[in-house]
Amino acid sequence: MKKLYVGNLSFSVTEENIRTEFAKLGIHTDSITVVRDRDTGQPRGLGFVEIGDDVAAEKAVANLNGKDLLGRALVVNEARPHYYDFTTDFMRLRRTTLNENEVQWQGSSRRVSL
Repeated sequence: MKKLYVGNLSFSVTEENIRTEFAKLGIHTDSITVVRDRDTGQPRGLGFVEIGDDVAAEKAVANLNGKDLLGRALVVNEARPHYYDFTTDFMRLRRTTLNENEVQWQGSSRRVSL
């Protein structure tokens, strides 16, 4: 099973629009998710498609990347895992001593009691 990232989507796109594009290539999609804004429910311009067949997923990337959908050129590639790199973020912060019992990290609103 491969998970594909689909980006540069129109804000009026639906899961059905995406399913139709994949179906035109004869590719069966196991699931389609359009990422939506949590407050407004409007699409955020990206989504994910899961395909059970690795060969079909590669075919989808080759044929749909750059293809026009609702006036936008799609970006389609294999999804990368999402993780938070605490170490990199932490290195950007600078420690400031507020008093003998508290420090604050510049770049963050959090205070840490010692």
